[in-house]
Amino acid sequence: MRYAISLCFALSLFTVGCGDDDPPPPPPPTDTGGDTSLPDTGPGPDTGPGMDTGMGMDSGMDTGSGMDTGPGMDTGTGDTDLPDPPDGGTTVALEFSDACDAFASCESDIVGTWTYTSACAPLAVSVPSMFDVCADPETGEVAYEVRTRSGSVSGFVMASATEITRMVSVETQLEIFIPDSCIMGVECSFIETMSGYSCPAVAGGCLCTVEQTDVVNESEAYTISGTTVMMAGGDTFEVCVDGDNLTYVNTTLSAGDTAIYNMTR
Repeated sequence: MRYAISLCFALSLFTVGCGDDDPPPPPPPTDTGGDTSLPDTGPGPDTGPGMDTGMGMDSGMDTGSGMDTGPGMDTGTGDTDLPDPPDGGTTVALEFSDACDAFASCESDIVGTWTYTSACAPLAVSVPSMFDVCADPETGEVAYEVRTRSGSVSGFVMASATEITRMVSVETQLEIFIPDSCIMGVECSFIETMSGYSCPAVAGGCLCTVEQTDVVNESEAYTISGTTVMMAGGDTFEVCVDGDNLTYVNTTLSAGDTAIYNMTR
């Protein structure tokens, strides 16, 4: 008997009961929402103050715009109907011509992931306005000469039903000759200082190398009214979709960009 009592005492240290007459221990108290001093062990949401970290409530931080279905951080966009964006998109040459293809806007469904296929800009649009000092104010005739032009457009555009993500870079490189008759004795080094461009002296004037890069990397809500896409930030575009081909022009007044951009999805 003494052995049995000692064994029972030893087992009781590990919360194992001895004998058939001992009732089971009562369950530990749980927090059902009102008493926050007790641990929350229930599977449902905690209706009391404080954050519920139990199974029923997701305590992870949601940084995306879609639905958070996991316990951790949600970085998804929620647009499962769109393919993953291409790494960097595509890069195409920017053509400079006064004979770019004509563009006519049309009512369109722009949802999809778009990459560039071609781009064309009028000859005049590429010259910075600072060189207008070499233009005759009455005739508009310019004294400067654009000797070379080159450029590229790279990136992609993703459009859902309510939001557009743009990752686009437009680069242009120009060589502009400014004759002595325009600068009237001003040193080429002074033009460099004022413009920020490289403008070494050459025979008869200055030869400026103008390099410009315009980058857009943002996501914005948008609406469509007829053929016009209106971004929440104020930019506007005229568009037309023909099958899997999209053509657009930037009609934002402050942009000064009249190039025609062609894309595919």
